[in-house]
Amino acid sequence: MIRLTTIVIGLVFLTSCDCHQQVSGIVIDHQTGRPIENATVYNKNKEWNKTLTDSLGYFELSSVSGGFRCPPMTIIIKNNKYGLNETTIPAGSYLIIKLKRNKFK
Repeated sequence: MIRLTTIVIGLVFLTSCDCHQQVSGIVIDHQTGRPIENATVYNKNKEWNKTLTDSLGYFELSSVSGGFRCPPMTIIIKNNKYGLNETTIPAGSYLIIKLKRNKFK
């Protein structure tokens, strides 16, 4: 009976672990290759979890997600000149994100 209880507690612990997701990257202009400063980057599922790109276009974003495996993080990049863009980054990864400028008439 003690062995069964230990196994059940162990399984509950393993299936309820939280995963610490961390993603990073740079945001650049698709045409010029220049970094985009002060773009807002946030987790699509947790809009309150935000950061801004620095002068080199660099950002880091972290979050806690439930589950045994770390799922990829879907992020939104928002900037007035480039609009709203969405991409998915695997947990623990670094990505170069190229944005196209909005076309104003």
